Amino acid sequence: MNYRNLTAEEIQILEHQNNSAENWDTVLVKKNFEPSQILGNQFFGEVKLGIFNQPEKTDTGMVQPKGIRNSTIQDCIIDDDVYIANVMTLFNYHIQSNVRIESVGELSVTGSTTFGNGVGVKVINEGGGREILIYDKLTSQIAYFQALYRHDVEFIKTLTAFIKKYVSTKKASRGTIETNCTIKQCTNIKNVNFGAYAYVCGASHLEDGTVVSNADEPVYIGNGVIAKHFIILSGAQVKDASLIDTCFIGQCVTIEKQYSAEHSCFFANSVAGHGEAVSLFAGPYSVTHHKSTLLIAMYTSFLNAGSGTNQSNHMYKLGPIHQGVLERGIKTGSFSYMLWPCRVGAFSVVIGKHYSNFDSSEFPFSYLLEANGKTSIIPGLNLCTIGNKRDKAKWPARDKRKNPLEYDLIHYDILSPYTLEKAIQGFKKLSRFDKQEIDNAVQYKGLLIKRNKFRFGCEQYELACKVFVYEKLMSKLPECPESASFAELLDTLYIDEPDAHGVWIDACGMLAPKDAVDNIIQSIKDGHISSLNEFQDALLALYNKYEEFVWAWCSNYLEQHLGIKIHKISKTQFLQLIKEWEEISIRFNKNVIRDAEKEMSNKSRIGYGIDEEKKQNADFLNVVDKKDVNDFLKTISEEPEEIHEKAQKIIAKIKNCK
Repeated sequence: MNYRNLTAEEIQILEHQNNSAENWDTVLVKKNFEPSQILGNQFFGEVKLGIFNQPEKTDTGMVQPKGIRNSTIQDCIIDDDVYIANVMTLFNYHIQSNVRIESVGELSVTGSTTFGNGVGVKVINEGGGREILIYDKLTSQIAYFQALYRHDVEFIKTLTAFIKKYVSTKKASRGTIETNCTIKQCTNIKNVNFGAYAYVCGASHLEDGTVVSNADEPVYIGNGVIAKHFIILSGAQVKDASLIDTCFIGQCVTIEKQYSAEHSCFFANSVAGHGEAVSLFAGPYSVTHHKSTLLIAMYTSFLNAGSGTNQSNHMYKLGPIHQGVLERGIKTGSFSYMLWPCRVGAFSVVIGKHYSNFDSSEFPFSYLLEANGKTSIIPGLNLCTIGNKRDKAKWPARDKRKNPLEYDLIHYDILSPYTLEKAIQGFKKLSRFDKQEIDNAVQYKGLLIKRNKFRFGCEQYELACKVFVYEKLMSKLPECPESASFAELLDTLYIDEPDAHGVWIDACGMLAPKDAVDNIIQSIKDGHISSLNEFQDALLALYNKYEEFVWAWCSNYLEQHLGIKIHKISKTQFLQLIKEWEEISIRFNKNVIRDAEKEMSNKSRIGYGIDEEKKQNADFLNVVDKKDVNDFLKTISEEPEEIHEKAQKIIAKIKNCK
């Protein structure tokens, strides 16, 4: 872009308007520069100025000319139609068009920096050893592998090299404030890059960071925020005097209400308010918004933390080396406590205080209760609940990401090969216990399991597997043409994908067969994948094959556990499968409905009708009778009939096949 020196007349006008310069020869301007809107400033070093013709509309609706007023500026490039006013120090920035900077103490870049890229965040283990190198395109999956695959030294070494190579491209001695960004009423900002449309108002101190913002997903940073060594991605909000130190804030994450976080990562759509996080790896949709809640030294995702939830990771011996894993979908009751190390199986509920170490990963969908100082578990109790049904519907609906590039790869399924592989292991373990001579209970991996819960858990896990597998089978049938023969229909069900048959993992939101993930990791170690972008592309391809992998797993389950080779089944057997699917799906649904009815029972109406008990029902219904709740409950109640109609259509289709 062409700049020129100021004319003598322009310098005279500028000085008349109370501007001064260390050297006017180093103040360069564009061809059509007009000095009338440059008032009361001091310029040092090389400063390049654009053209300031368009009017500025303030937050209050006032219209005022753009330009630069009452500010001290050194070594900056300032593009067209910028409004800068009352900035005590503006140093070493490229300020793009239509930016507004007002009433700021210091806004500076003080030397060569990577703007928070490459900062090491000590997640999960407060003592270190699981550092995540954060950067402005970090995904929950890349973070997962960085933190949790430390057993594979060669892979970690290569992945770290990929990231450091990318981080090196971010190193610069001048910061950027991109177009349409607003920064006002802030005290001190050092070494921070700001993306387009970011809105920063009243921040106390921002240092060593990158704010990735855009028109579709602007970032908001609010009053009293102190943030050091950070990356904040698009759509995020950090506000209400929150304290952030060495943290990654992912897409559409909200940190609010004086939340304090250090050495923590928060991924897509997580919400944190009031409480505290230390060495927290919070995967997508992790929610904590109560005071007195401390989340420390753990890995989790899809978490809902009850008030006063707390953990301990320090035994005052070798330091804070202990850690916890809360698999996806955990809910903790008020004032729940866990003494690390512990691992909680997916979609379980933790109630009470747990002072012993336990591992319930083989028992998903469970309740973990405190019983006389021990951790008692009821396997499968949390399977047929309205909460899980609602979660599956609400999570995708609450995805606030609008950016075409959604960094975190998220599968929302509650029933999936990931949870059901664990349920199969739980089923086998409970079946073995049931055959043993056990009087009242068994102790297993720190868990107390009562004998009368063995068969209940087995029934729940078997139900979960069949509901999922049969549903996937039924969903495959519409893909077959109406005119197809029965043999042709069976051909459409055949799949050969051995990678999908074994253990599955939850790579922080992305569900995938472990063998397929291991293949990608091996490709990295062999040099076939040689960059961060290629790794991300491989993960995306794996993510997009989810449904194919799922069907391969279901097909294998039918063969291995039910003795059914689905592509060789007889028509009579197929019709029997459809009837069994209808029966168990309706049974599963009715269990969920019964759980929902508890929320609408007379017991739930206690506290309504404050002055007239006879008005209790009317009060309850007028408060709870909301469209979203009613629509959801109506959808659930209509499912049995829909299942029956679907079964009849499929039966007719099979019978008509030649």
